Amino acid sequence: MFFDILLTALEMGALEEYGFTDMDGETHSSRDTAFADDLQSSSRTLTGLQQKADIVSAFCIVFGLQLMPKKLRAFRMDWTSLNRPDDEKLLVHLTGWIPTDIDIRRTGHSRYLGVDIDPDFNFNAEFQRLENRLHHCLAVLRKKQASVGLKTMVFTLQTLAQARYGATLAALTPAQLQRLDKAVSAFYRRLYGYLPGHPAALLYGRKAAAGHNLPMLSEQIIKGKMRILARVQAPSTVAA
Repeated sequence: MFFDILLTALEMGALEEYGFTDMDGETHSSRDTAFADDLQSSSRTLTGLQQKADIVSAFCIVFGLQLMPKKLRAFRMDWTSLNRPDDEKLLVHLTGWIPTDIDIRRTGHSRYLGVDIDPDFNFNAEFQRLENRLHHCLAVLRKKQASVGLKTMVFTLQTLAQARYGATLAALTPAQLQRLDKAVSAFYRRLYGYLPGHPAALLYGRKAAAGHNLPMLSEQIIKGKMRILARVQAPSTVAA
């Protein structure tokens, strides 16, 4: 409820609209998003973002909430050739309207809902983190002494679910998805005692067609994206 009121206040008090253009050339406004206690707010200019920071600061003071400056992340994503000052700051106010500066970063990545976002939105940092974690989990599973069925279950319920989360929210390329599938297929082949050249189609094919019907990571990721789109387009979600 608190965040519903806050998002409404941000929308009403925003100085400017921030949006995106889809593949058909149509422009859509992009609203601030909140999940649990994690808020992401975007603006075209620092002035507009500062206005939102003032609204959030006032909201927290009125409702008895405390901002944690060390957890706040301000990030500039700039695709222009304009020269920007290097010492830009975002100002938030704590209880008693005490001003506190937040550094605005230009390099590295920003994390939102557990996903690393790069300045140019290529999601390379998230993909690298996801790939490294996947290789680590698969290496651990290979070394464990357990049955094939148990290892497959652990991979499906834990490793696959963890990899699917970040990849579903990130925009990965077909080549990146193929790299993830290649690692998983290699794990399946070793798990079932097959040679490296064993066809991947037999790993993921239906059992009626002599396959193992194993879960395919890229397919799981795409299905996750489709579920998100379905929820967004649902009448109840649109109304909310």
